[in-house]
Amino acid sequence: MEKQARIFAIAAHGNQKYGGGEPYVYHLDAVANLMATPTLKQAAYLHDVLEDTPITAQNLRDAGFGEDVITAVEFCSDQPGRNRRERKAATYAKAKSLKDDAREDVAIFMGFVVKLGDRVANLRECLRSCDWKGIYQMYRKEADDFRDAYRLEHGMGVVSAHLWHEYDVLVSAKNENEYLQLVETVLPLKDAIALAAQLQGDLRVTRKRLTTAEKKLTCPRCGHWFRHFSGCSCER
Repeated sequence: MEKQARIFAIAAHGNQKYGGGEPYVYHLDAVANLMATPTLKQAAYLHDVLEDTPITAQNLRDAGFGEDVITAVEFCSDQPGRNRRERKAATYAKAKSLKDDAREDVAIFMGFVVKLGDRVANLRECLRSCDWKGIYQMYRKEADDFRDAYRLEHGMGVVSAHLWHEYDVLVSAKNENEYLQLVETVLPLKDAIALAAQLQGDLRVTRKRLTTAEKKLTCPRCGHWFRHFSGCSCER
């Protein structure tokens, strides 16, 4: 059903875009790739369909998805509110009220894991898009409330411990210099050099242009120029 969930989600989200204009499945794939089981991957692909499309829970049932997946998707959907602050306050309160249920209810636990994967995928994209002053700051301001709402202290929480570790790293930058260091450390070299250069103003180019074979790049550490993405001599 993982493949069916992906196909269903692509159709449901239609022409919706993610981030800088990517097809929405770009984000769904990113979340699904963080999940460890086929059922979690189903929920990951479907996690935004109830919130962002006309799809209903009954539509999911009619499509053949199981109740555990549907419950997890319902859990991942924000509560209503007039603005993001109200929606998140209500959503976090609901999550906290269900922490004990996650001990016994696999579907609720799945919702906690997918919600965390969703935020980790969004934070990864913040690094790739150099969005230090925008969405990244919003996620940093929400970090304590997010942890309080979704971190599970009991045994089931061990399953998502690696995702929590990455989450804590991704939201750790307190200033632009720390953010730049995070970009260099967390992202693969190809992305890190390109984005670091953008942040420093050394190269006013997009990631697509940076992938051209003969583009010269500047090392964000020592400032020396080199070709391709083979890495600077200071890294060897």
